[in-house]
Amino acid sequence: MKFVRTAALFLAALMLPLTSCGSTEDQLAAKASPITLEGPTASCDADGVQIDGGQITITAHGIYRISGTLADGQILVDCGDSGEVWLQLDGADITCTTGACIYIKQADLTHISLAKDTVNTLTDGTSYTFDPGDDEPDGTLFARDDLVLQGEGTLVIDANFKNAIAAKDDLTIAGGVYDITSVGHGIKGKDSLTITGGVISVDADGDGLKSTNAEGGSKGVVTITGGVVDVFAGDEGIQAISDVTVSGGVVTVDSRNNGIRSGTALNISGGDLNINAEDTPIDAPEENKTGGILTISGVVQ
Repeated sequence: MKFVRTAALFLAALMLPLTSCGSTEDQLAAKASPITLEGPTASCDADGVQIDGGQITITAHGIYRISGTLADGQILVDCGDSGEVWLQLDGADITCTTGACIYIKQADLTHISLAKDTVNTLTDGTSYTFDPGDDEPDGTLFARDDLVLQGEGTLVIDANFKNAIAAKDDLTIAGGVYDITSVGHGIKGKDSLTITGGVISVDADGDGLKSTNAEGGSKGVVTITGGVVDVFAGDEGIQAISDVTVSGGVVTVDSRNNGIRSGTALNISGGDLNINAEDTPIDAPEENKTGGILTISGVVQ
């Protein structure tokens, strides 16, 4: 079943229109400081990178290209609130048995770009080691601040502890191919989760996509405007404290619980949304459909 779903997503990726991301990737590669992963450690000549065994710490804003294999270690971004950090994954295979493979601890905005035609892999362990009094990071790819994922490569995540991708602020996926398997939740943006492009496959024991900030307004929302999204969830397929909005893209949700659960409203104005759920397909106080295609259990609504 997983093979069929992944193959279908790959074919969908081939049919997506080409964008200017290629030129962006070339520009990133030309300007980036290379970080080469070398089994138990890594090498880099940039002043803003500190390496201690398998711990690679980025302390300065800038552009970094990461390639190679890290057998057991972590990429840690800790460089203050002002400025942006760009991480280009260019055939990176990272395993961390005691924590997040990539941990954005402090940076105003981090872009993670997947280099064209590359496959990048993140694998964590079944338990994490935390600082005293802390319970974060709790995701294979974790950011305390805003995070944007993009590019034309592939990211494979095998999350064995909790979340696969988690951001405490706004999380945006604008491009790339994602093959995610998680023992917990799949993709979580606490303040918001926005998908504007890409090909995304999530197989999660918990929720597939979610946003949890209960402050209201623009917080706690899941928004899909484009891309191909395929979610298989052991709990909620898509869950948001506030609105879930679909205005574009092709979205398929298979859930062992509710298909889509919203604390305020499900808004559908475009795209193709297909829901199969063992419990309630749509659990929301309001359902506003002004466009698009909604199919529930094989029946067009």
